[in-house]
Amino acid sequence: MAAFTPYLKWPGGKRRLAATVGQALLDAGARRLVDPFCGSGALFCGTEFPAYLLSDLNADPVGCHRVAVTEPNWLVNRLRFLVVGGCTREAYERIREAMNGELPGSAVRAPMFLYCNRAGFNGLVRYSRSGAFNVPWGKGTSVYLPADEIAAFAGKAKGCSVEFAACPWEETLSKVEPGDGVYLDPPCLPTPGAKETFDRFGPTSFGEGDHRRLADAARELAGRGIPVVVSGRDTPLTREIYAGARFRAVESASGISGKADGRKSVGELLALFGPLQPSSMALFWQRRTRLAVRPQPTRA
Repeated sequence: MAAFTPYLKWPGGKRRLAATVGQALLDAGARRLVDPFCGSGALFCGTEFPAYLLSDLNADPVGCHRVAVTEPNWLVNRLRFLVVGGCTREAYERIREAMNGELPGSAVRAPMFLYCNRAGFNGLVRYSRSGAFNVPWGKGTSVYLPADEIAAFAGKAKGCSVEFAACPWEETLSKVEPGDGVYLDPPCLPTPGAKETFDRFGPTSFGEGDHRRLADAARELAGRGIPVVVSGRDTPLTREIYAGARFRAVESASGISGKADGRKSVGELLALFGPLQPSSMALFWQRRTRLAVRPQPTRA
């Protein structure tokens, strides 16, 4: 099945990286993709594995994915019903309030989360300390109905084995078996001097200590012969934490700024642990080059 666009908008989504990362893991012998930070499911939408284990600590996207697979027509019809109410601030805040009254990850909450994801500010996913979704209205005049994307998502699930789970990344990685390939896209480490980072967009945080534990887990998996690809912001601290990996720096666009000219390219780092054939590594880097590899300084 050809790659398709995720039906959820997602900050820092990895749709552009999906095919290349997926092919590198397939070339390493992986037959199941394990993605414990799945978000919008971009890797599921852009790769061709026989099986998937997709999880996220955030129950909202996981709940949406489950409904998209089991009841795609119901999800589209419920979203269509919500869209009929318009995309005013009043309509958005009313639906957001109703959503916050439902259990995270539940089927009844899924279409409301999808509405807020589409009508909120730039697809941002953010929660208060109490766990309430608090993204403001995006000031749009309409809400896009991703019926085709939901149908593609459901169709893809029929042709493979896919398991969804709302759980911590540690629980997901404990289920990794021989024949799996792992993709890790954790919340970014803060940029020095930055006022806001993704790991502060919810009631839980993902700080330096968490990254160090994740890096240790990646090394342990690699020691068992499991290929692992990690993506994150390209900073000296990221390179230090994930030492032992093979690195490649690429450019990716930031989609959070409220102004189009504020969505500048940011430095992103791909770290690869574990077994890959030399030919696979070469293919991996060549494909990254076509996705705008950041120029490296020349030495005198």
